[in-house]
Amino acid sequence: MEGLESPRVYTIEQALEEVGVEALPGEKLQVAVGDTVRVTASIEYMGPALDDTFRGAIGTRGFAGFDEICVGQVAVHFNPSLTTFTPYTLTVDIPITSAISPGTNYDLYVKLVNHPGAGTPEVDDVIDVLGAVTFRNFKITGYNKV
Repeated sequence: MEGLESPRVYTIEQALEEVGVEALPGEKLQVAVGDTVRVTASIEYMGPALDDTFRGAIGTRGFAGFDEICVGQVAVHFNPSLTTFTPYTLTVDIPITSAISPGTNYDLYVKLVNHPGAGTPEVDDVIDVLGAVTFRNFKITGYNKV
């Protein structure tokens, strides 16, 4: 039929790279070294214009606080709003590095670096780190003229 494009064939990996995998707070997200976790948070602000740093971290909650293992941060700007709260959506990417241990469950939290009074929302046991991909017995098993 005229005007219709041929369907595009994707591998599972290509489809996931294009659309991503999203987990809602409380759901587990499986990641591996080399992946990036994009964290989205919402906040409402009222006050004068303000600049800060939005920081997201994957790690573990301990007695002395949150042990950040993988971290991402981005500059954020809040416009002046002196009479009403203005909603903002903040996003930060956290690269998964070899500092994190495969086979372990991790916690996730965010904060405004220079304004701890804004809070530190956290979700526990939501990041599962998969082991590294491994191969073995990779060899040429034949070759032909075709």
